[in-house]
Amino acid sequence: RLESSDIHLEALRVEDLVPMLADSLQLLPAEVEDLAKLVHARTQGNPFFVRAFLSALHQEGAIHWDGHWRIDPALAQRADVTDNLATLLTSRFHALPGDTQRLLHLAACVGYRVSLDLLAELDGRSASEAARTLWPAVRAGYLLPTNRLLGAVGDELGPDDAFRFSHDRLRAAAYELVDEDGREQSHHRIAQVLQERGGEVYAIASHLNRA
Repeated sequence: RLESSDIHLEALRVEDLVPMLADSLQLLPAEVEDLAKLVHARTQGNPFFVRAFLSALHQEGAIHWDGHWRIDPALAQRADVTDNLATLLTSRFHALPGDTQRLLHLAACVGYRVSLDLLAELDGRSASEAARTLWPAVRAGYLLPTNRLLGAVGDELGPDDAFRFSHDRLRAAAYELVDEDGREQSHHRIAQVLQERGGEVYAIASHLNRA
């Protein structure tokens, strides 16, 4: 009879990933530091997800070989999290602060892409307040910035920043964070703000139809 046992693997830190990536890609630590930060943000340091995410980056050409290993930061930034990590993140939604969950729900109601200034207006906050509230979701990998590299994103998020969910499953889960009445109120509020901003008629009508 074979004996079985559980193996517990500690989460990898950025400082763990830097030498690992430098050794694997035969690059200097400074050349892989931004990649290490990105990998950590997308995988939360889970060793299994790190391997899967790096494999996905290679398949998409974000990490490629042309006689030397090269890293394409723009391609890497656009890469989504893996299905398994999306499942894990979904299960941890309720560990996020309540106000952060609310902004994630509003972001999911808005659509595929949402700007920080729109989220701030929808929730009656200043852009700086919305930035502080949203930051835990960005840091944990729920949202990806669409207009600049993650390595350039810190606590100083601004009204010009825009985001998308890192996986469709996360957006669906964020949409379900409130009950049906709450979702209808969110769509009504979005339609109202878009109308005040002179938004597209189709987008306004779409939200009104769900209000």
